Amino acid sequence: MTEPALTLDPEQRRIVEDTIADHCRVRGWQLHGVNARTQHVHVVVTARQCPPEVVMDQFKAWCTRRLKELEQSHRPAERAIRQNWWTQGGSKRWLNDEKSFWKRSGTSSTDKGTPRHSRTAPAKDPQA
Repeated sequence: MTEPALTLDPEQRRIVEDTIADHCRVRGWQLHGVNARTQHVHVVVTARQCPPEVVMDQFKAWCTRRLKELEQSHRPAERAIRQNWWTQGGSKRWLNDEKSFWKRSGTSSTDKGTPRHSRTAPAKDPQA
């Protein structure tokens, strides 16, 4: 690791969740749920015609921009801005039916928070 492990504080977690929600609105993706934890983020999204790797890369890129902006506004100019906010890769699961959707889109019993954004089942694909 080139930097110490990251722990997102409540303000950073809010920025991550809001940035993901905003990006989904801009791209026309349906956000079913987002829950930023202290060391990772859960997102359930329908992004038709877009591979999961692209979705994850875009979320990471936009969240990194917003987190760096926050850090710059709170830190003296002489302090270095964090460069690595996320690990490489990440878990990407296809939720191909409503049962798997509801299983993965809710908070687990080990989570201490609840998703800030709505959870609605994806509409049936009329072309499926």
